[in-house]
Amino acid sequence: MRILVFVLLILAAGCTEKKDDSKKQLAALALFSQIARSSSTSTSTASACTSSFTCATSPSFSTLATAGTTTSCALSGCHSTSSQGSGLDILDYNSAKAFTNSGNPCSSRLYTAITTGAMAGNANSKIREAVFCWIAGGTKP
Repeated sequence: MRILVFVLLILAAGCTEKKDDSKKQLAALALFSQIARSSSTSTSTASACTSSFTCATSPSFSTLATAGTTTSCALSGCHSTSSQGSGLDILDYNSAKAFTNSGNPCSSRLYTAITTGAMAGNANSKIREAVFCWIAGGTKP
């Protein structure tokens, strides 16, 4: 994909008057370099968010409670119905789903918070796996 963009940019630069060719080609090369850097950044981010979890075929919201979110996260002053820290009620399906990007745990606020974010120290491996699988499986009720 990046090579195709580069070729198209060079071709476009070549369709101008001869005196501007070198400037246009340099501009195209700079743009290509910027695109390549942003692509490699997003690739490394995606590869950094991998898992070795074995997910159930169709995990549901109840798998979060089974993994321990009700006893570890839904505590008084944390993520319960009465005290929704950061706006999250982990006991409420719609509230929890609002913190996800269904099908993509790596871009979901809930998963990143418990793996590399502020809640990383508060979640155990069972909770991380349950959240990952629930999101990857489509955040079903």
